[in-house]
Amino acid sequence: MTEHVRREGGTDDARLQYSLEWGMFARCQWGELDTPLYELERCWGREPGPAAPIGGLTRPPVDREIRTVADVNAAIDHYLGAIPYDEIVSTAAHLSTDIEFHLASDDEMEAALRRRAAAGPRERNVYSSYIMEKFWLPNRISG
Repeated sequence: MTEHVRREGGTDDARLQYSLEWGMFARCQWGELDTPLYELERCWGREPGPAAPIGGLTRPPVDREIRTVADVNAAIDHYLGAIPYDEIVSTAAHLSTDIEFHLASDDEMEAALRRRAAAGPRERNVYSSYIMEKFWLPNRISG
């Protein structure tokens, strides 16, 4: 098995199976507390690509910034719609032990989004919890 981004036009499809290692919404990066949002933003409106590098010194710019819960849901819808389900046998999700997961409400997420510029661990926990719950809901994933 290898990453889908290493598929190189599918020349080895008869021999390999592919994993999608694209957005990592439950991963922590040192010195960043909005990583779950950034990970989703960098996928929004794009084709599946590689995971963001761990420990990067600077973040490449994103095409669109998440500001509302509606944006989060639109970005997740895009992500799920971009997955080439017929070519993927698994997806990767890094789960940080620093994140305290819980069921985050729309209102809690909206409030955390308003505090993004001054985000702390509490907001990071909300971002990741909200995105992961929406992403993994069984009725959202099809294919």
